[in-house]
Amino acid sequence: MEAFMKKKVVEPLLDKIKDWIYDVLECNEDKERQQLLSAITAGEVPTEEIALNLGVSVPTVRLVLKAERFRRSLGNVFDKDIIRKLLEIIQDIQNIKKGKIKETEQHPESEQHPESEFDLDQMDIICQLGLSVPDLAQLFDLTEADAVALIRAHTLCDEIPILDVEQTELPTVESALSHSPQLEECDTIESNSDCTELCEAISNFRHILSPFRERVTIIDRNNILNEVMELYDKHPGIAMHKLCVSIEGERGKDYGGVTKDVLATFWTAASSQYFHGEDVLVPHINLDQIRTGEKNLKIIGRILSHTVALTGTLPLNISVACLTSAFHGGDSWMCDPEHLLEEYLMFVKSEERLLLEKSQTKFASLRDDENESLIRIFDTHGHRCLPTQENIKEKLTDIAVKVLIYEPSRYLQQIKEGMPEIHMELFWSSLSKKAIRHLAEKLRPTPEKAASILVPTRQLSDIESEVYSYLVHFVERLDKKSLRIFLQFVTGYTRLPEDGIKVTFNHDLKGVFRRPIAHTCSNQLDLPVEYLHYEEFVREMTSVLDNPLAMHMYME
Repeated sequence: MEAFMKKKVVEPLLDKIKDWIYDVLECNEDKERQQLLSAITAGEVPTEEIALNLGVSVPTVRLVLKAERFRRSLGNVFDKDIIRKLLEIIQDIQNIKKGKIKETEQHPESEQHPESEFDLDQMDIICQLGLSVPDLAQLFDLTEADAVALIRAHTLCDEIPILDVEQTELPTVESALSHSPQLEECDTIESNSDCTELCEAISNFRHILSPFRERVTIIDRNNILNEVMELYDKHPGIAMHKLCVSIEGERGKDYGGVTKDVLATFWTAASSQYFHGEDVLVPHINLDQIRTGEKNLKIIGRILSHTVALTGTLPLNISVACLTSAFHGGDSWMCDPEHLLEEYLMFVKSEERLLLEKSQTKFASLRDDENESLIRIFDTHGHRCLPTQENIKEKLTDIAVKVLIYEPSRYLQQIKEGMPEIHMELFWSSLSKKAIRHLAEKLRPTPEKAASILVPTRQLSDIESEVYSYLVHFVERLDKKSLRIFLQFVTGYTRLPEDGIKVTFNHDLKGVFRRPIAHTCSNQLDLPVEYLHYEEFVREMTSVLDNPLAMHMYME
């Protein structure tokens, strides 16, 4: 029990405290930090002077002193009383961040709980450590069923936004307005019965994440796939936190937009390495990845689950049949074979799709070359006989089961194993078949859907209305790849935003300064108005979307 407490509870709590202390000290070198900490704990410099030099409050310095002295006093014996004292320090840290206390709260011995108990706030903190259900059951002396109930009870509370320690200035009106509601709310999803279940599940899922925002720095935008994979491999507990992401060389502040942008870039790269398919994807690894592929798929699963928790959306067009079979069994497709066949036609390339669609409706009119192509398709999947007009649909459904369910099942199992156990217990395992389908399909982008969510923020003048019509016309004619780039440019993400895309107009963007400006945190696009005609608008928008620098994050 003592070893378990040290590894699973004490060390993660100590890491949180240490990270906060180092953030307060703002020293780049570890040696500087240690010297400053030694000076604080030894009382060599007055508390008020240290607070003035660091630009923090006196209670903050006193809490640093209390936390560091306690850290240094720890021996090798770890019990629930030690855990409780660590939790009290973290509670004080949270209160300091929220500005709720002027002085560090004291926890006198007379107010201590019996050793077997933790107060409600402390249970909240423990439940956000990412412990497995058996670990929580062991810590609290509960059955696993009661541990699951405990997690549900202590992760569904409303959170108070916490400013980063390094963000000492007050948020501006602009930054407050640009804070993305997509990362916090789920009440913008349409209110039919199927998605109400999903809305509630996603809302609960987001509350699992700890209010401690983990800082993540991306070194090279062009290497996001490897950097994010390495991050989630070395620090699996990050999947239990909200993120504060920065990219070296870019000045974007993360009010949600940078996180979305990094995740979108990651999934664009990951989709070609760990999935295959045309308009619908299933997990897949190539032969040259076979030695590392299964380990990497577990990391992919961790990132996939965290992405859904952060954004409320599935980042890829993963097959509904594939997902449903993973969480409801391999024969779940039998409830809707028509949909399975539809997905298979979306999975294959467009040329093959046209042939298969024709074979179902005009089998007798297939040309000789089309019959030969059809034979090759069936032969590839193990069918040795040419189908007939009577059984073509049934045979194609058999192929769909093989391609969308049986073949990716092993890879999908690895993805599931990588998902944190609490994520599985509280979200994935609780989704009905209808909810899984809605999760997979609700925000799949199409040009028509994207054009329909372009919403002006006010009544438009004649010239603004004309440019707005240019934008709608432009988006309606985007191909699949260009649409993903457009969405990432405007929203930071390649899925449709739940609350639409706001369109505003800036009459000051003229001459060499004329260009569209995107605000990814608020899903807003600012457009100039000085265009002579539609073709000029298309040229400028296309040149922006084709320029990789357009995706870099800057503060306006």
